Amino acid sequence: MAITPDEARTIANAFLDAAKVVDKYQRDNCGKISHEEYESLNKSFNTLVTVSAKATTEAVGLAIDAMADPLTEIKNVIDNAKDQIKKAETIGMVIRFVAGLADLGAGIMAKDPNAIVTSITNLNALITG
Repeated sequence: MAITPDEARTIANAFLDAAKVVDKYQRDNCGKISHEEYESLNKSFNTLVTVSAKATTEAVGLAIDAMADPLTEIKNVIDNAKDQIKKAETIGMVIRFVAGLADLGAGIMAKDPNAIVTSITNLNALITG
Protein backbone atom coordinates (compact mmCIF):
# COMPACT_ATOMS: atom_id res chain seq x y z
CA MET A 1 0.00 0.00 0.00
CA ALA A 2 1.52 3.29 -1.12
CA ILE A 3 1.41 6.34 1.11
CA THR A 4 1.29 9.99 0.21
CA PRO A 5 3.94 12.56 1.17
CA ASP A 6 1.51 14.07 3.69
CA GLU A 7 0.89 10.68 5.31
CA ALA A 8 4.62 10.03 5.53
CA ARG A 9 5.12 13.47 7.09
CA THR A 10 2.35 12.77 9.60
CA ILE A 11 4.06 9.51 10.57
CA ALA A 12 7.42 11.28 10.85
CA ASN A 13 5.96 14.00 13.08
CA ALA A 14 4.21 11.47 15.31
CA PHE A 15 7.44 9.57 15.92
CA LEU A 16 9.37 12.80 16.45
CA ASP A 17 6.76 14.00 18.97
CA ALA A 18 7.11 10.70 20.82
CA ALA A 19 10.91 11.12 20.84
CA LYS A 20 10.49 14.59 22.32
CA VAL A 21 8.32 13.18 25.11
CA VAL A 22 10.98 10.58 25.94
CA ASP A 23 13.69 13.26 25.89
CA LYS A 24 11.68 15.57 28.15
CA TYR A 25 11.01 12.73 30.60
CA GLN A 26 14.74 11.97 30.73
CA ARG A 27 15.65 15.60 31.35
CA ASP A 28 12.90 16.15 33.92
CA ASN A 29 13.89 13.03 35.84
CA CYS A 30 17.65 13.23 35.54
CA GLY A 31 19.14 11.80 38.71
CA LYS A 32 15.84 10.17 39.72
CA ILE A 33 15.90 7.22 37.32
CA SER A 34 18.24 4.25 37.26
CA HIS A 35 21.05 3.89 34.77
CA GLU A 36 19.23 0.91 33.21
CA GLU A 37 16.04 2.93 32.72
CA TYR A 38 18.05 5.81 31.29
CA GLU A 39 19.76 3.48 28.78
CA SER A 40 16.43 1.91 27.85
CA LEU A 41 14.93 5.35 27.27
CA ASN A 42 17.96 6.28 25.17
CA LYS A 43 17.37 3.26 22.92
CA SER A 44 13.70 4.17 22.61
CA PHE A 45 14.58 7.77 21.79
CA ASN A 46 17.08 6.72 19.12
CA THR A 47 14.58 4.30 17.55
CA LEU A 48 11.86 6.95 17.45
CA VAL A 49 14.19 9.51 15.89
CA THR A 50 15.43 6.98 13.31
CA VAL A 51 11.90 6.04 12.27
CA SER A 52 10.99 9.72 12.09
CA ALA A 53 14.00 10.45 9.89
CA LYS A 54 13.20 7.53 7.59
CA ALA A 55 9.58 8.65 7.27
CA THR A 56 10.73 12.21 6.58
CA THR A 57 13.09 10.96 3.88
CA GLU A 58 10.24 8.92 2.40
CA ALA A 59 7.98 11.98 2.43
CA VAL A 60 10.63 14.11 0.75
CA GLY A 61 11.34 11.41 -1.83
CA LEU A 62 7.64 11.15 -2.63
CA ALA A 63 7.37 14.92 -2.86
CA ILE A 64 10.35 15.09 -5.24
CA ASP A 65 8.88 12.24 -7.31
CA ALA A 66 5.61 14.17 -7.47
CA MET A 67 7.32 17.23 -8.93
CA ALA A 68 6.65 17.57 -12.64
CA ASP A 69 10.30 18.40 -13.28
CA PRO A 70 12.43 18.40 -10.11
CA LEU A 71 15.61 19.54 -11.88
CA THR A 72 13.84 22.58 -13.32
CA GLU A 73 12.33 23.43 -9.94
CA ILE A 74 15.73 23.17 -8.24
CA LYS A 75 17.31 25.25 -11.04
CA ASN A 76 14.63 27.92 -10.53
CA VAL A 77 15.48 28.13 -6.83
CA ILE A 78 19.18 28.48 -7.65
CA ASP A 79 18.47 31.14 -10.28
CA ASN A 80 16.28 33.09 -7.84
CA ALA A 81 19.02 32.89 -5.22
CA LYS A 82 21.59 34.16 -7.73
CA ASP A 83 19.30 37.09 -8.58
CA GLN A 84 18.99 37.89 -4.88
CA ILE A 85 22.76 37.73 -4.45
CA LYS A 86 23.11 40.38 -7.16
CA LYS A 87 20.57 42.56 -5.32
CA ALA A 88 21.94 41.89 -1.81
CA GLU A 89 23.09 45.01 -0.02
CA THR A 90 25.28 43.41 2.62
CA ILE A 91 28.11 40.92 2.53
CA GLY A 92 26.34 38.91 5.24
CA MET A 93 23.36 38.31 2.95
CA VAL A 94 25.66 37.25 0.11
CA ILE A 95 27.45 34.81 2.41
CA ARG A 96 24.11 33.30 3.49
CA PHE A 97 23.01 32.84 -0.13
CA VAL A 98 26.32 31.28 -1.12
CA ALA A 99 26.18 28.97 1.91
CA GLY A 100 22.62 28.01 0.97
CA LEU A 101 23.67 27.21 -2.60
CA ALA A 102 26.59 25.17 -1.25
CA ASP A 103 24.18 23.22 0.99
CA LEU A 104 21.91 22.58 -1.99
CA GLY A 105 24.85 21.41 -4.10
CA ALA A 106 26.02 19.07 -1.33
CA GLY A 107 22.51 17.62 -0.98
CA ILE A 108 22.26 17.03 -4.73
CA MET A 109 25.71 15.43 -4.89
CA ALA A 110 24.86 13.15 -1.96
CA LYS A 111 21.39 12.49 -3.41
CA ASP A 112 20.03 13.37 0.05
CA PRO A 113 16.36 14.41 -0.29
CA ASN A 114 16.30 15.87 3.22
CA ALA A 115 19.31 18.09 2.53
CA ILE A 116 17.89 19.14 -0.83
CA VAL A 117 14.51 20.12 0.54
CA THR A 118 15.98 21.79 3.64
CA SER A 119 18.35 23.88 1.52
CA ILE A 120 15.56 24.80 -0.91
CA THR A 121 13.38 25.83 2.03
CA ASN A 122 16.20 27.89 3.53
CA LEU A 123 16.98 29.54 0.20
CA ASN A 124 13.31 30.31 -0.38
CA ALA A 125 13.15 31.88 3.09
CA LEU A 126 16.16 34.05 2.25
CA ILE A 127 14.66 34.99 -1.10
CA THR A 128 11.25 35.91 0.27
CA GLY A 129 12.72 37.45 3.43
